[in-house]
Amino acid sequence: MFDADRRIARLPGPPFKFLDRITAIDADAWTLAPGGWIEAQYDVPPDAWYFRANRQPAMPFAILLEIALQPCGWLAAYLGSALRSREDLSFRNLGGTATLHEEVFRDGGTLTVRVRMTKVSEAGGMIVQSFDLQVWRAGRIVYDGDTPVRLFLSRRAGPADRHPRRIGPTVSTRRR
Repeated sequence: MFDADRRIARLPGPPFKFLDRITAIDADAWTLAPGGWIEAQYDVPPDAWYFRANRQPAMPFAILLEIALQPCGWLAAYLGSALRSREDLSFRNLGGTATLHEEVFRDGGTLTVRVRMTKVSEAGGMIVQSFDLQVWRAGRIVYDGDTPVRLFLSRRAGPADRHPRRIGPTVSTRRR
C-alpha cells in the first residue's frame, strides 16, 4: 500500500537502528487509541561504533534517547497513524521529560523498553500522540519519562521554510 505510491515515516536503518525485536504487544493493530503498549528489546553490542565515537566508557545519551524513542515510532505505526491521512505524514519528537537513573556501558547486554501511548489528538491534518516510556536493564530502570510526538503532512512548510534565509554576501558586502 505505501511502498508504491506513498512515503511513510520509518524506523532508521543501520547504523542508527536501535530496536532489535518486539517481545510483547497489548494493543489492537490499526486502532489509533490511547492505552496500547509494547515491549521492545535492543542488544547493546560491546564494540558498537558509538562507544568509540563517544570516547567515554558510557553509551552516549543521544543513543539511549533513540533506544527509548524508536519503539514509540513502531507503536505509532502499528496503531495505524499513517492510515489516518491520504497524504504522506512526517514524524517528529516534540520534547518531553525524563530521568536518567544510571548509565549504560559496553557490558549493557539487553535493554528492554516499555512504551505506552497515553494520549491521541487529531486536528488539521496533524496527529499528536503522547507516550510514557521506560528503559530497563537487568531488572532495573535505566531511563524513564514521557514524550509527545507529532505526525504532520509532509508537504506543509514549517515556520523556518516560509521565509528562507539566504547564505552569502549581502548587497553591501558585495560593493566592497
